[in-house]
Amino acid sequence: MATIEENKEVIPKVGNPGPLGFCAFGLSLFVLSFNIIGSPYLPLPHIVMGLALSYGGLIQILVGMWLFKIGDTIGATVFTSYGALWLADAANFFLKLTDIHVPDDPFAADHA
Repeated sequence: MATIEENKEVIPKVGNPGPLGFCAFGLSLFVLSFNIIGSPYLPLPHIVMGLALSYGGLIQILVGMWLFKIGDTIGATVFTSYGALWLADAANFFLKLTDIHVPDDPFAADHA
């Protein structure tokens, strides 16, 4: 006859992914802010968008899914939403570069 301890599912211990998500958000926003204020140290928006695509977007979505796995619903929602925001911002930038979508109103292009 099996005992309760034998049938118990073993859940592996994992670290908290929250600090990685905060670092991804903070560094991406810091670099974007330097670009927005016109810093001579970061004149190219391509650097910002590469970081927004990989670190700000992809890593934050992965952190959100990791938090969802360990049961932190609020953290999962926040990090996945911010990751999607960074990915959308990077996609908007790259679509502007390729002229795939050029709206008639230039004001609408910068404030979409």
